[in-house]
Amino acid sequence: MYGNLKKYKFLALLPLSLLVICLVIFLNTPLKLGMDFTGGAQITFLLKEKPSAEHIEKLLSDFHVKVRIAKGYEEYTVFVMLPPDTDAKSIVETLRKAGYDIKDYSIQKISPVLAKGFLSQMTSAVIIAFLLMSVVVFFIFREIIPSFYVLFAVAADIFEAFVLSQFIGIPLNIPVVAGLLLLIGYSADTDILLTTKVLKGEEKLEEALENSFKTGITMSLTTLAAVSVMFMLTSSEVLKSIAAVLLLGITADIINTWCFNGVVLRWWVERKK
Repeated sequence: MYGNLKKYKFLALLPLSLLVICLVIFLNTPLKLGMDFTGGAQITFLLKEKPSAEHIEKLLSDFHVKVRIAKGYEEYTVFVMLPPDTDAKSIVETLRKAGYDIKDYSIQKISPVLAKGFLSQMTSAVIIAFLLMSVVVFFIFREIIPSFYVLFAVAADIFEAFVLSQFIGIPLNIPVVAGLLLLIGYSADTDILLTTKVLKGEEKLEEALENSFKTGITMSLTTLAAVSVMFMLTSSEVLKSIAAVLLLGITADIINTWCFNGVVLRWWVERKK
């Protein structure tokens, strides 16, 4: 990749710019929480013909609902979020009278107290997972500087995936947190691959960078292809949220691993010689 570039350090401007942009978005965008972390109720049902979220919200304007629609392989999944004390059956009957062919539906309810508990537990899970991963990284490399580069790249992946998911309208919920936890392991994997190849010293620095890039980018592209298929074909909102976070995170990981970690790692190794 950049093994033979004399001005390779300029590549670090790309991930740093992305990090700054995400930081600006984070500071200027209100946090969007899903029902898992705010409480409330949700009605879920399937429709064969493509519905209009705006039309459903207009029909149910008296109930103060929000509607999301997910496209599946053959059907559309409709999610109607409503206040906790709203009669869900009245909403379904209203939609049926308006011509919507709703055969089966499910109702999910979460109390606000339980939702706050979920949010606290999920936040703790992400922090603990990152700390345990940090311990493993320091144990493997036993050097502060390259270990810090790995942790910085992983933290940037998680932060950017979270901010960008919020920016495109995906609320923070349990599936999103699950996607972030998966991303911790995946991001650490690619950065550990790069750092191990470079620090082993079995190859020239340029060759180690080139070979680790070929392996790492192949892993990332194949994973992106598989997750993209899941995102496009699934009608499950849970799988779609996880897939969206992974798509954003893996894309950020490609930038942060190869344009930041690889650059600063090469610079650090060259300075040591």
